[in-house]
Amino acid sequence: MPYTYGSSAGFSKGITKTFEYLTQPDNTGAVPSAGHILKYTRTETTTETVTSTFGAPVIGTGDSAVEVLSGTITHSLDEQLIDPATSGTAPPSVRGYNPRAEASVTVLGTWSGATFSFDSITFKVTANDVAETSGDVVKTTLRGIAHGQTGTLTVGD
Repeated sequence: MPYTYGSSAGFSKGITKTFEYLTQPDNTGAVPSAGHILKYTRTETTTETVTSTFGAPVIGTGDSAVEVLSGTITHSLDEQLIDPATSGTAPPSVRGYNPRAEASVTVLGTWSGATFSFDSITFKVTANDVAETSGDVVKTTLRGIAHGQTGTLTVGD
C-alpha cells in the first residue's frame, strides 16, 4: 500500500553559502595563511512548499501498488540522412525514425509485471533488478522501453 507524506501546510527551507578563493603564493611558491583572495560569495536559499497532493508516485494499483523512489525517462530517436541527388548539394531532408522513451525507475518493494506505467507512458520491462537488505527493505530497479514515444522531440522532415 502506498504511503502519503507531508501535510498541506508543510514547508522546508535550506540555505547554502559558498565561498571561492584564489591562492596567492609568495615569491618562493609557498602560500601563506593570508595568501587567499576571496573571488566570490554565493548564497542560495531553497524553499519547498508541500501541497495537499504531495506523496510518492506509484506504479500499479490497489494492494499491488509500489512507491517510486526515483525515476528517469529519456526520449530519443534515430536519424537517417538522405543522400543528396547531386554532388556538392545539401541533402533535401533528414528523417527521424525509431522514436522511443526509455525509463529507469527504482521502486520500494517488488514488481513482477511485464509492463509498468510511469508518467502516463506504458513501458515494456527490459530489466528487473531486485535488491534486499537484512532490514527487510526490498527495492526493485525497473528498466523499460516504449517505442513510438517522442516526448517533446520533433519527428519529421
